[in-house]
Amino acid sequence: MDLELTTVSRVTVITDATLKNEVIAECLRLGANGYTSWPCDGKGEHKMLPDLFSSNAGGGTYLEFIVRPEVAKQIIAYCAGPRFRSHAMTAYEMTINVSKSDSF
Repeated sequence: MDLELTTVSRVTVITDATLKNEVIAECLRLGANGYTSWPCDGKGEHKMLPDLFSSNAGGGTYLEFIVRPEVAKQIIAYCAGPRFRSHAMTAYEMTINVSKSDSF
């Protein structure tokens, strides 16, 4: 079996849980067709505080978007923008190969 793979980008965003819905909505608007998320905790330059209004005691959220490379650049630029300069947020992109190119 000869499997044809397509190169796409996996964008990961790690941020405060309070920003989850806002970030997801903008990433979908920028061209992502879907996402995966789960609660997370950790420590970096900014201290993540617990979100008292959700079940996420760690206060963080981990988001993944599998998108076309041009959409990945837009998502990274959005996350690096002035809106999030005072928030705990990390966004990065990795090149990956997938078998279903029409999904992205």
